[in-house]
Amino acid sequence: MNHRFLPFWEIPQYKLKKTHDLLRAEFQNASKYIINEYKKDRIKGFGSLKRTFWGLLAAYYLNKVNNLNPKSIEKYIFQFRSSGGGFFSEGSEIPDVHSTFYAIYSLRILGFDLNEDEKQITVKFLLENQRGDGFSHCNDRNCKKCGGKTLIQSTFYAIASFYLLDKLNELDLNLASKYLSKRLPKSDINNSLIILADILVQGSARIDENVSYLLGFQRDDGCFCEKEEGEEDLENTFWVISCLRAINLNFNRGLVYDKFLQKLRRKDGGYNKQPLNTESNLIDTAQAITINSLIIPDLSEQIENDILRSINVQKEIYLINIADSNFVDEKFVLKIIRKVQEYKWFTVELIQYKDLIDSFLKKLGSSERNLTSKIIKKLKKMHNVSIDLGEFAKSLKIPVSKGSSYLPSEEVVKNSINKLLEYKFIIGEVEEARKRLKKATYLKLQFIPNYVLVRKQRFDFDEVMKEKENLSNVDKHIKELINAALKIPDEFSMEIKNLLDIDEVELAREKLESSFNQKINNLEDYNKSVKFLKDSFNYIKVHVLDSYLNWLAISKNVENELEGLKIQLEKNIIEKEKLIDAYNKLNELVNYVEENIKNFNEDMDNLNSFFIDTCRLHNLDKKKQDILVKISTLEDNIKKIAGEVQQRSREIAHITKKVKFLKNVIISEDLSISKRIVSHELKEKLQPFEGWLENQWNTKRYLTHQKLETIRSKIHKREELKNIIESRKKTFNIKLEEIPNQIQRFIDKNKYDLANEKLNSTINEILKFTLDTAQFIQDFILDTNKLLEEFELAAEDIPLLWQESMEQMREELEKMRSEVLRQIVSEQELDKKNQLDNTINTYIDDVSKKLTEISQLSKIDHEKITTSMKDLLKNKIKEIEDHCNGANDEIS
Repeated sequence: MNHRFLPFWEIPQYKLKKTHDLLRAEFQNASKYIINEYKKDRIKGFGSLKRTFWGLLAAYYLNKVNNLNPKSIEKYIFQFRSSGGGFFSEGSEIPDVHSTFYAIYSLRILGFDLNEDEKQITVKFLLENQRGDGFSHCNDRNCKKCGGKTLIQSTFYAIASFYLLDKLNELDLNLASKYLSKRLPKSDINNSLIILADILVQGSARIDENVSYLLGFQRDDGCFCEKEEGEEDLENTFWVISCLRAINLNFNRGLVYDKFLQKLRRKDGGYNKQPLNTESNLIDTAQAITINSLIIPDLSEQIENDILRSINVQKEIYLINIADSNFVDEKFVLKIIRKVQEYKWFTVELIQYKDLIDSFLKKLGSSERNLTSKIIKKLKKMHNVSIDLGEFAKSLKIPVSKGSSYLPSEEVVKNSINKLLEYKFIIGEVEEARKRLKKATYLKLQFIPNYVLVRKQRFDFDEVMKEKENLSNVDKHIKELINAALKIPDEFSMEIKNLLDIDEVELAREKLESSFNQKINNLEDYNKSVKFLKDSFNYIKVHVLDSYLNWLAISKNVENELEGLKIQLEKNIIEKEKLIDAYNKLNELVNYVEENIKNFNEDMDNLNSFFIDTCRLHNLDKKKQDILVKISTLEDNIKKIAGEVQQRSREIAHITKKVKFLKNVIISEDLSISKRIVSHELKEKLQPFEGWLENQWNTKRYLTHQKLETIRSKIHKREELKNIIESRKKTFNIKLEEIPNQIQRFIDKNKYDLANEKLNSTINEILKFTLDTAQFIQDFILDTNKLLEEFELAAEDIPLLWQESMEQMREELEKMRSEVLRQIVSEQELDKKNQLDNTINTYIDDVSKKLTEISQLSKIDHEKITTSMKDLLKNKIKEIEDHCNGANDEIS
């Protein structure tokens, strides 16, 4: 069983509610402070693992955990989880025992838990820190906190972590007992931590020795500390009170609450052990809230008992007496009285003296009223003192009119005081005594009451106390009845299911009704016991107990659960009958499946042999259609038989459906199979069928499908390859037909050399294309063979066919090459003839122009030039001859 809290911090909800009622204002203000602290940085919890633990502990006792964000805080905590186990603190990656405790307890408060694997590695981490005399804070030898050595606080935190993880059995209890039995000197307040750890290990502390010395640590101001004076030690007070509560040792709770914790309160609702001008501290606040939650239930119970005891003896009691005896303020006692007044048998009248005094003063004359009012005002703050009335009278200045006053005589003062004593407005007595050989009158003042409680009707005090003392026993008894009631549904269910598991269906049917009635009667007996316990209390309200309120809900839930179980078990009985009937149908299905599997195997073998023979004879193209028809026929047969198997399986499933301990047998076209059958004797019969059906029908049907699909796929793949080859042949023809056009473009541009180069390169590319196709065919066959075993047999003739095609393609290429070459040569010669004709015509034109120039020489004015006509003519003729010679050379 996992423990949510450490036992000495557990408080019943009804007691915690009582604390909230008494400390309503304090807890409301503290709640605001805690929530504000959380809101400062929600992503980081309360700022650190340590602060988060204390903040959550306070929030739990304040009933404010749901006002936070548990999921966000959980996520923050797990940021510090070490992969090797344990949790580490901020700024460190080394896990330590303290942070691990803070994390585990915080998760507990939030309602989360570590899974089993996380628990194991956490236990492993904790054990790594165990030494012969306790636990160290961590394993770091350089740690400033522990240096790798054991610490008392670390030992407590480690053992508390084992307890919360429910892993105390993993702890070496003998070793733990040894170091926990070694108490520190009685002057060391840390003994409280050792005792608390011992309680967790042993189940209860070994209080063989006297541990009352812990009470000696409590100072007059209420705190527990090793020093008699000095700083307020809130932390040690927290641990000592936890310890004293665990060992049920009484201590002065009133001093803790009223004298110690009250002076640590701050205006923002929190607490701080430092001087008053400091702000609240989260950890101090959490410890203070926890202390209040731990002590207020017992303190209020103690004060309540004092009130009842006193009012039973005396008709009138002064609240201040109760307050003084319990070391609390009178107002706190007043709150408790208000709670006790909720009991109808507690008929009292609460008188407030202020109202009575005001009424009394109004009846007095002016002078006497002024004197009496002055006396009350003077005595108000005095407590358990002896007052010389002569001296006291001299201290009284009674105003008469504006600016004037008088001193009353001792006798007048004495008379006024006697009247106040008579009416019990002050409690004490006046007596004569000697003072320095003279008579003197003294007032021995006890107190001036604020409230008085007056009993109006008697009650049986002894019976009330007996009931109050018996309340815890009743709480324990009701919890035992709750545990017994919670077991009833499982007992009822298992009783019937055990009979069904051994096929005792009729006996289960007979037992169902009788067992149900018996369990209902048992529950009713428990109800009567709880009612008897409740009715045995005449004064105390049992319904305040958590256990009683839980019983009211649980008893009804158990009754509803029993009725639901009865209905379900009735169905289980019917379904079990159907399940047994289903067995015969299963045998029929087995025989049917075996017979058809045999036929499948024969047909498959025949088809496979026929396919292989066809491939070896290179006759697949002709027999392809026949093979595909055979495959389809065989598949149709399988589908037909599968439908029959499916129908019969459905009948079985219909019989056994909704049986929780039998998952239905389902056979479907997607080849799925039944889920696990879980029963006992029938399991031995039915579960082998499930495995057989999987192996003999579905698996073999699946394998047959695979073989058929393999053959079909080989045929389809062969067709796919043939189609690719045909496509490549078309590509070849296209490339071949494009050659003349490609070459003609070069011829048109008179680029005959480039035309030759293009022709050769294009033909080479086409030849390479045919070779690449041959390689592609080989690769296709090899690759397909990896997916379809022995595919090469189905495609054995295709490479040979391609080789034949390649020979034909080469011939076509050579033929094309010759034709295109002839075209290139013919075009080139024609181009040269045209060039020659153009050259001759050009030279003829040039010679004609020069001859024309000779005829123009006669028109020249020879007187204006120095050259003779003969020379000019000679030069022109020479120019024509040279031009003709050049033309002859070029034309040649």
